[in-house]
Amino acid sequence: MRKTATLAVIVFCAFLLVQIVLAEGNATSSGSADDLKSTIQSKAKELEALNKEINQVGANLNQTKTKSKGLTQDISTLDVNIRQLDLKTRAGTITIEKLKLEVQDLGYSIDEAESSIKDKKNGVGASLRVLQRLDADNLLVVLLRSGSLSEGATEAQNLFNLNTSLSASVAELRTIQNSLNEKLNVTKDKKSAIETETVRARDLQIITRDQKTERQQLLSLTKAEQKTYEQQLSDLAEKQKKVANEIGDLEAALRLKIDPNALPAARPGVLLFPVPGGRFTQGYGRTAFAIATYGNQYHNGVDIGKAMGAEIIAPADGVVVSAGNQDLNCPRAGYGKYIVIKHTNGLTTLYGHLSRYVVSVGTSVKRGETVAYMGKTGWATGPHLHFVVYASNTYQLRQSKFCGLMPSGGDLDPNIYLDKPNAN
Repeated sequence: MRKTATLAVIVFCAFLLVQIVLAEGNATSSGSADDLKSTIQSKAKELEALNKEINQVGANLNQTKTKSKGLTQDISTLDVNIRQLDLKTRAGTITIEKLKLEVQDLGYSIDEAESSIKDKKNGVGASLRVLQRLDADNLLVVLLRSGSLSEGATEAQNLFNLNTSLSASVAELRTIQNSLNEKLNVTKDKKSAIETETVRARDLQIITRDQKTERQQLLSLTKAEQKTYEQQLSDLAEKQKKVANEIGDLEAALRLKIDPNALPAARPGVLLFPVPGGRFTQGYGRTAFAIATYGNQYHNGVDIGKAMGAEIIAPADGVVVSAGNQDLNCPRAGYGKYIVIKHTNGLTTLYGHLSRYVVSVGTSVKRGETVAYMGKTGWATGPHLHFVVYASNTYQLRQSKFCGLMPSGGDLDPNIYLDKPNAN
């Protein structure tokens, strides 16, 4: 019995020794882990500073809208857009670097957890083998076989300690395993975020290139061409009015064809807010701007503002049914680059003035998926999204008198379906 009890003590001591070794291993790697965390914090501060600068550039752009229209003003606006896009691209690069560092940091934690799990499993296994050997003995037998009452009490205490440590090890093993699973899931999410940010960085580079090309074209105009450009700006207001009136007359008739029974119940959250971190810049219906600007005095959607190149997401599952660029037929007078998504809930949504869209007709989209980026194509005084909600049974794409193919339908107030905007 003394031999058996001694073996139990040896196993218990070995278990304690494993804990000491693990603690020393953690202490050894803490230096590099601390350095990594410090670098991650530095990246986070750099991102914060960049985002403040992006917002400041956006504020400067809003101030330029009050100035007179013309070639110089258009070039100045493009300069601001390019500056903002460059900053966003830089922010995207830092975000990717930060995410990669966080994945590396998680890798250290995962390695430690896996090593700890392996050691604890070995310790638990050894303890279980000892307990199996002692299974035939109970506490009374241990006391009777001992040379003295004191020796028997000691051996019984050792056996009790072994059982207690085994229970604690199993519980700790379960905790470490749960923590490991959580870290693995977070790592998976961060790797997915790296892929998303990489695609976004590529799209921003394309948008920046387009803005720089447009700027270069304006700078290369001859004096005679500049006069023509200025005259086109003067004539633009009349064409914009004609396009707006055409849309207004058509959609006024289509609103009468809306089938209320085919619509989802009015409640916030039916549609996600399509511009994360965006804000309303014009409401729906007879707004002050619409009354002063449009012939029919009616705004068929809502305008949502944010920086050039801001992401635009699908507010619900659906299929892209229309996509195009009206600037090819009526520059600065229509929706510019636009897409239309028919959703599964009886609603169809339009997105106008885009700088770029990353879907095509027939593409199935999921709620929250990036479908486009904010721009100022078409009739837009600054970067924003013109967002329209139609009853799906009324949507149509038909030839316009002025703008080529024109999306239209019986429009609804987006506010009865939209989730509330969140600051970002």
